[in-house]
Amino acid sequence: MARLNPNGLCTARDGTLYVTTVGSEVFSSGDRPSGNIIRIAPDAVAEVFWETDLPYPNGAVLAEDERLLYVAETFGQRVSVFDLSAPGSRRTVTVGGTVPDGICDAGEESFWFADVVGAQCVRARIDGEVLETRKFSRPCYAPVLNGDRSRLYVAIADSYTPDVGARGTGALVWTALD
Repeated sequence: MARLNPNGLCTARDGTLYVTTVGSEVFSSGDRPSGNIIRIAPDAVAEVFWETDLPYPNGAVLAEDERLLYVAETFGQRVSVFDLSAPGSRRTVTVGGTVPDGICDAGEESFWFADVVGAQCVRARIDGEVLETRKFSRPCYAPVLNGDRSRLYVAIADSYTPDVGARGTGALVWTALD
């Protein structure tokens, strides 16, 4: 059921889990198999939620009302939006030139995603409209909002490669939001 390396995880209020598996090693070359999404019910029954066309699903988060599931697809250079009230429903959001990594809900059918190559976080709507962008000094990996959504916290690091990661250059930074 699970493909190579579970990576993203989010949970609904009822205890349902959504787990992304990336399908390939990050540094592999050539054709990459699709990752998938596994849904695990509160009674621990697991099923494949989405099977195909997920190029390295990296981050996953539910919208606040739990109607939408957002999945950042790093090698797909897009975010998939799944409408949980309509089985099989999926739309993709592409913001040109970005490589989505981590993701968080921003309310009002929007989300923040970390653009790992652009050293920025982008807030976009599910229709693809970019609402705002925040630049950082280094590549970004994992955004999250504080409780009142007045600050965006982001994990940053010089690189995700093992040699650079071993140097311990990562940091957690934040920026105030309007």
